[in-house]
Amino acid sequence: MKLEDCLKVYQRDEKYLVLNPLIPSWIVTNLNGVLLLKIYIESQTIEKTIETLNEFSNNVPVQSVEKFLNKVRGEGIFAVPAAPFIHKPYQLRAIYLNMTSSCNLNCIYCFASERKESNFKMEFNDYKKVLDSIKNYNSQAEIIFTGGEPLISNLTVPVAEYSKKIGFTNKLMTNGTLINEKNVEQIVRVFDSVKISLDGSSSEKHDFFRGSGSFDRTIRAIELLDKFGIDISLAMVVTRKNISDILAMSKKFGNRLIFQPLFHLGSAKQNDDLYLSGQEYFDALKSAGVVPFMDLNGMIQSHKINQTVLKCAIGDAEISISSSGDVYPCQLLHFDLFKVGNVKMNSFDEIYNSEKMEKFKMHTVDCIEKCKDCNLKLLCGGACQARHFSETGSLDNAGDFCEYERNGIIDGLINSATLQLV
Repeated sequence: MKLEDCLKVYQRDEKYLVLNPLIPSWIVTNLNGVLLLKIYIESQTIEKTIETLNEFSNNVPVQSVEKFLNKVRGEGIFAVPAAPFIHKPYQLRAIYLNMTSSCNLNCIYCFASERKESNFKMEFNDYKKVLDSIKNYNSQAEIIFTGGEPLISNLTVPVAEYSKKIGFTNKLMTNGTLINEKNVEQIVRVFDSVKISLDGSSSEKHDFFRGSGSFDRTIRAIELLDKFGIDISLAMVVTRKNISDILAMSKKFGNRLIFQPLFHLGSAKQNDDLYLSGQEYFDALKSAGVVPFMDLNGMIQSHKINQTVLKCAIGDAEISISSSGDVYPCQLLHFDLFKVGNVKMNSFDEIYNSEKMEKFKMHTVDCIEKCKDCNLKLLCGGACQARHFSETGSLDNAGDFCEYERNGIIDGLINSATLQLV
């Protein structure tokens, strides 16, 4: 048996990631470690490995070799799963309430601009009924208020008040421009955190995407919220136009800042010149000193408790409800193809447990062409399925942007793992 038949090796400078993609398990070592593993696999035992090494040298560090190989075996590098991994649906943990389809801005890449809604309108009692039902699935779920611009709706605050009253955590996703001295205390009272869109470190950069004057109003909102100490995160959509601003944004806002690539959805389809490839996105973040694939730590922790990643949150951990009551398995997939039902017509329980939603819950990495045979699939889980749809028009096909995850995972594992030396 050859090394490459059971293990995959990736190099970054003087470090080597040795991965068993079937479990998955891994170690990071140097070239000597890789060569020793090659001999061990061909020899099958530690004793025979040492015999082979003695044929080339009389100074074999026997104790070091034994320690290294025992450590490698203890990490499960040569293990084989007893049975295929099967996804157990996640607990529902995040519900997007799209309070309105209206917005006070006209961003040039709005992913929601092509959405179509049913001829219904959610009222307060409709939201109340849905929230009561969600408590049966997870009484500590996060309710995410979004839109459009959620602060346009006069129902956002009353619904958030009720949500908080019955024990949920509330998050507001907003462009920030409608937050002012008159409503800031009310917002801080009903929301536990606020996520604000900010696409540049100056008005010149940000306003290009979101309209004249929007930067100043957004910064003012951040300053107002900061006075009350509420948890704030800032989301920067990275494009070819603001890629050079990543470093300045990172220095200015630190760990508050969340980066997300531009998706080929909505009005962004008319701005192809703004798109970045997965490789370009990875290189841009890394060159600015930002750690790509920031959820890597959670992935490593999952591995430590003997779990694999088989899919994103679509359909089980996360769902999205439009302002007309339509239910979708993902906030980014408000299209008829993905509509599962309407809460004004059917109960939340019927919709969430429907056969169509079950298909999304079980749409794992093994359902995605190009992912099936990828060595990193159990670490990546197929990445964002909404992004695949934006690239290929299907959840069953992965686009080329996955080069970002590939590079991010390999780099992340190499940089975070303890170097195992012979």
